[in-house]
Amino acid sequence: MSIGTGIFLGLLCMATVLLYAQTKDRWRWRVVVKRVTLVACAPVVLGLMWLGYEYVRGRVEARPRTATQYSGVSLGDSQDDVLYAKGSPIEVLEDDGNSGFRVVVDLAGLPSRKVTDYSYWDYESADSGRVDVDFSPQTKKVVRVFCYAKERECPSLLGVSAGTTEDEVIAKLGRPSRAHLRNATKILEYSQYNAAFYLTQRRVYGIQLGVGERDAQRPTLKSVGWTQESTGTTEVGPWLSADPPGTRYCRMADGTIYRLYPPGIRGSAEKANVFCLAESTTTVRAR
Repeated sequence: MSIGTGIFLGLLCMATVLLYAQTKDRWRWRVVVKRVTLVACAPVVLGLMWLGYEYVRGRVEARPRTATQYSGVSLGDSQDDVLYAKGSPIEVLEDDGNSGFRVVVDLAGLPSRKVTDYSYWDYESADSGRVDVDFSPQTKKVVRVFCYAKERECPSLLGVSAGTTEDEVIAKLGRPSRAHLRNATKILEYSQYNAAFYLTQRRVYGIQLGVGERDAQRPTLKSVGWTQESTGTTEVGPWLSADPPGTRYCRMADGTIYRLYPPGIRGSAEKANVFCLAESTTTVRAR
């Protein structure tokens, strides 16, 4: 405090004391003090309210929001949108008849067909990991985007990037809606954010936009009535083409492919392994 400010405040206090001494019998000083206090405190109260509002707004804005776009592709994009954003894929895949498996198609061997005839596209560049883009076979709209980091970087999603630890993911996003192990991979699904993260040795190596099937459609550990049969092989082939509608597939630890039948389809078969059932899919890629 400067000397001038000190003198001013001292004189102000003295003037207030003298004014009170001269008017204490004529003025209602209690009312005056209350009003002065209210006037002085009002800016402080308003300032505290504004700081509280800014704090709450900052916390709300910092919360993760449902993801809709990743690696330059948005859920619901058309195939033309993806071609415009990312160019032609390095390879495409197709379902192997009715077997439920996907096989790679060499683009050089497509003289009579176009890239847009296929629903599963793969991209890879020198500065990023492999990016898979899946389209709905019915609508031809994007339903899933997946980046596999490998030895390269993937774009981050919801603040999570390749190399992020499991503890850091949970600290950022909270507990996942579903977490499950698949051999050496742990998958953390966040259906509320429409994202999933693939980890090995407790670190993220794969990032996915679009969590695939809804939980209401996917069998769980508590699903009952399902049965299973082994195909007796680890290889993909046409022998699954005659499977009943609704059949799902999974691989056991040794890689053997198992058929999983819905309740009432193959009641004489053995009871389905609940862990295999929870990990089952309607389509399976070749190993």
